[in-house]
Amino acid sequence: SNIDESAFREWARENYVANGRTEISNLWHPVVKHECCLMMMEKLKENMNECKKVMKLLEAQINGKS
Repeated sequence: SNIDESAFREWARENYVANGRTEISNLWHPVVKHECCLMMMEKLKENMNECKKVMKLLEAQINGKS
C-alpha cells in the first residue's frame, strides 16, 4: 500500500547515507533499495554540478583569465 511505501521511503531517507561507500543490502525491501538509488542519483547530480563549477574556474586559470 501507499502507506507502507511511504514508510519504507522514509526509513531509507533517515537511515541510508548516499556517500558511495554505504552498500545497498540485497536484504532490504525493494522500495527501500529504490529510494537509496534515488538518493545516490541525487548525490551524483550534486557532485557533477560542483565539478562543473570547479572545471570552469580551472579553465579560466589555464587560459590566463584569472
